[in-house]
Amino acid sequence: MTHSLGIRSQLQQRLWKSGVALGLFVITLLIGNIVLLNRSATRIVGLDFIAFYTAGTFVREGRVDQLYDLKAVASYQKELATAEGSQLEGGFGPWWNPPFYALMFEPLSRLPFASAVRVWLGINIACVFVSVALLCRMFAKNSSWRIWGLVPLLTLISMPFLLMVTHGQNTGTSLLLLTGVVTAWRSNRPLLAGLVCGLLFYKPQLAAIVACVWSPAPAPMRSRAWGSRW
Repeated sequence: MTHSLGIRSQLQQRLWKSGVALGLFVITLLIGNIVLLNRSATRIVGLDFIAFYTAGTFVREGRVDQLYDLKAVASYQKELATAEGSQLEGGFGPWWNPPFYALMFEPLSRLPFASAVRVWLGINIACVFVSVALLCRMFAKNSSWRIWGLVPLLTLISMPFLLMVTHGQNTGTSLLLLTGVVTAWRSNRPLLAGLVCGLLFYKPQLAAIVACVWSPAPAPMRSRAWGSRW
């Protein structure tokens, strides 16, 4: 038992040191890209968000039939990138999500592209922080901050989070829904877990995996917290 606790303590220390070091390195790179290359945060983030903005615009303009028309999408995004001063380097962002998901971006498409990017980024960052709070609550109340503190640290330096911040991906909303499924399941609320899991079907591959893993297993008792093992 003592040997096991020693190994866990060493692992925690290594994760903290590695996480802090990587975090400082990433912050340095982000500042360097913005300052040295003289590029605004909006231009960086918009590279992936442009696909969402395009889908919302097509819905708003009644061009739903062109959501999967690659030529129409490429033509619109080329014009948008030129107007915003972004460089797509000959590429474009196709719409690969189900058509109903485009409805979410119709309100954002009413805003100028730069403003829509900021709103979208704010929504996803808020989702990440709510998700982190829910994950931390899964530990026992007497858990040390050295344990649950790794959750926000490792989340903020993870590649999905960095891609969300730098490219405008939908990582934050996906993480919140996934965390919501787990939270409801652990609270013995299978119906709520199923409903939240259904919202994940804007990414069918993710929702299918979660549903397959979660549905056959009985919900655990609420009193079983991760931190109780420590």
